[in-house]
Amino acid sequence: DRFGRVKSLMLSALVIVIMALTTAVAPSPQALIACRFGAGIGAGLSFVAHIAWASDIAPIGRSGSLTSCFELAVCGGFLATFAVFASGAIKWRGLFLLPAAPALLEFILLTRAPESAPWSLVVKGPESAKAAHTDLYERWASTMVPPYEP
Repeated sequence: DRFGRVKSLMLSALVIVIMALTTAVAPSPQALIACRFGAGIGAGLSFVAHIAWASDIAPIGRSGSLTSCFELAVCGGFLATFAVFASGAIKWRGLFLLPAAPALLEFILLTRAPESAPWSLVVKGPESAKAAHTDLYERWASTMVPPYEP
């Protein structure tokens, strides 16, 4: 929480990209295990940060549906990875490269993502939280800004 939801998400995406690339070229079983361990740390950070950020930015009463979409996307990614591997389109080392593409795309998109208002309220104060709330609705939701209620 010290660094913010978006920065945590960016860090997790970067860890996943680096670990995916290094796992695919791991020269030994020990290196493969170490890289998979690192990827697990990145994924674990990602799960926690995604749920926290989605809950923070969701409109009132919609955080459950938004976090459910994230969980559904994770399951869909696992299913797609299995389907690609089962089809024989790639070998086992190529399988480890698959998470790198969406994680890199996520990292790029997060460079423009707003920080959540609840996090801004706790860490930076009420004015910053109101600005984050307004930014989220005006720039990202393209809707009328509802009143900010901390």
